[in-house]
Amino acid sequence: MFGLGLIRSLDKKPIQWIRLIPTVLFLFWIVHLWNYELKMDMRFLQKADILSRNTFGFVGSLTTAYGLVSYSKEVKKLSPVVSRNLYYAGIAFIFYGFSAGIIPSHTVIPVLAVPVEMIRGISAVFIACMIIKALNIFDIETRKKLENHLKLLAQSEKLASIGQLAAGIAHEINNPLTNASLNVQTLKIRLKDEVWDKEILQKLESVERNVDRASGIARELLEFSRQKETVFVPLNINEVIDEALTLLEYRLNNVTMHKRLSEVPAVTGDASRLRQVLINIISNAVEAMPDGGDIFVSSSHDDSHVKMEVTDTGIGIPEGHISKVFDPFFTTKDVGSGTGLGLSISYSIISQHNGTIDIASAEGKGTTVTIKLPVIKK
Repeated sequence: MFGLGLIRSLDKKPIQWIRLIPTVLFLFWIVHLWNYELKMDMRFLQKADILSRNTFGFVGSLTTAYGLVSYSKEVKKLSPVVSRNLYYAGIAFIFYGFSAGIIPSHTVIPVLAVPVEMIRGISAVFIACMIIKALNIFDIETRKKLENHLKLLAQSEKLASIGQLAAGIAHEINNPLTNASLNVQTLKIRLKDEVWDKEILQKLESVERNVDRASGIARELLEFSRQKETVFVPLNINEVIDEALTLLEYRLNNVTMHKRLSEVPAVTGDASRLRQVLINIISNAVEAMPDGGDIFVSSSHDDSHVKMEVTDTGIGIPEGHISKVFDPFFTTKDVGSGTGLGLSISYSIISQHNGTIDIASAEGKGTTVTIKLPVIKK
């Protein structure tokens, strides 16, 4: 029944008659026993034992072996380790089926010179170990994936609520900043020809720089909170990487760039927004290496995703900060050096592309940012 249950779960259109197999085997067993007369003596019990092993033992073991091997292929993408354990359990069921269902008890295996009962016992123990191990791993991996999904959900909800707040703040401060900027420019025009007012002019220029910086922060807030729909088009991620590196070329004087791009399938996305993500990540990598270093940019793919990786040899991120790097306004930079919105915006953009972005880092050893985007299904 275990084997039949596995087979039914794999079939998209369950075969109804497959449930009748145990009943058919039972009737077959009864008919054969009928020929030996239903006398409850030792000879009858021996025949019943042999027939039950030939029918239920052998057929059941092969059915379960087929179900486990087939199921192992289904779960391979979810967990290669679980798949491997289930596959081994399926192969062991074949040995158990032959040793318990075909070879009579008390038979000594010629080559191995061991009784068949030992083969049965070893097979049974191996099967139990593999299945229990697979189930334990499945339970652990499922729990980890569930925890990760809950974290991502909490992160998305947090970003959405903070995004609404950020949009309101940005709109509120934009108007007075625009007015202040216009007034400063008007005063500069009036005073620039007055020699005795040069000190005042310098003060106004300082005010203008700070107003421009505040306006830049407001623009970042609006970018962070922007939820408008984007029309995605097929694109090659390698071209996006090349364009981002070209735009950042002026910042790479002190950095050695290693580009390892492989041929990848097309993805659907907004090239300008993905370019913005790469610029944010590579800019962070450059800032993490004030004395210079190496940046490795690579692309690869599997059957379902295109992967981009950016690795630097910089100062790394402290372990306690890894869980906060996507939080809005979180930054380890000096006051005035950044707003802490770059990675939050990047997270939002990649989420809109149905992709994932992960960061792995060790303090003093560098950081790796991995982005995965789904390939276009043919």
